[in-house]
Amino acid sequence: MILQEQDGEPLNILMAFNSAYLLPALVMVRSLLLNNRWCGNITIYVMHLNLKEEEIRRFHEAAAEFGNGRAVFVQVPEDAFANAPLHLKWISRETYYRLLAQELLPETVERILWLDADMIVRGSLEDFYNQDMEGNLLVACSSHAGFRPTAQELQQRTLPGDTDYFNAGVLLYDLKGQRQEIDPAVYQEYPVLFYKQLKYGDQDVLNAVFYGMTKIADYRIYNMYDFFVFRQEDVEQVKEKALIFHYNGKGKPWTEYYWGQMEWLFWEYAMAIPEYAAQYEDIAAKQAAYRSRYAAGLTAQAQEKIRKRKERAL
Repeated sequence: MILQEQDGEPLNILMAFNSAYLLPALVMVRSLLLNNRWCGNITIYVMHLNLKEEEIRRFHEAAAEFGNGRAVFVQVPEDAFANAPLHLKWISRETYYRLLAQELLPETVERILWLDADMIVRGSLEDFYNQDMEGNLLVACSSHAGFRPTAQELQQRTLPGDTDYFNAGVLLYDLKGQRQEIDPAVYQEYPVLFYKQLKYGDQDVLNAVFYGMTKIADYRIYNMYDFFVFRQEDVEQVKEKALIFHYNGKGKPWTEYYWGQMEWLFWEYAMAIPEYAAQYEDIAAKQAAYRSRYAAGLTAQAQEKIRKRKERAL
């Protein structure tokens, strides 16, 4: 496939998913390519173990749809993270594959941006991608207060209690520097040593490995998520600022168990996916009913607690 010539600098994107996440990944990639049409050509590296040929073909077509992208599939070894801590139900084996980037990606790839599949990209990522990393090996965004270990838990992972713990949904890698500075064996050894302490799986591993080597970016722009969005004014702030919106947590906008206020953003892009378009009305009705039950279950005291926690986080 020959890409159309683009004006900006090329972007390398890294993903990993299994068959269950193919459709959300197609939605994310559609938002990425549509909103980065004026960047350089985009190469999307997909690390996988057992995607089907038809799924790979379909992703290739999605990556090429707008003429500015292409997909490269990277086969992960059968034994990679076969014994990874998978006691957390929402963490799949595939989420650990990002730890293999410096080993499995071509040496010619010196910088790459990891994006979770449960995201929507709302604007150009060119400036973020090409930023000065200031000698760091990673750029990431701080994690929400409700999704980070306590000081005691951090210390159990050999991290200081005041560590600025980051979310692993958006990760800008200096792969050239990582290959020079980091022994890839640590990615296999750390989960084994700290199996019982890992509350957030590979995210804990990354925070330990890159402690002191991470530049922190503004989550409100590059990794905004539902737990900051409660009122219409919050929605407007997302529209104004956020370039990446992350449907972090268990409730996803393509399921009936979504409690947030940002499902409309997902469906702006998901309606182009036939399977989602066919389900939209049914899912929307079930989500409305679920949100009503969710809101009714929140006492005034709980709502006030959430409001105060959000204010502290901002």
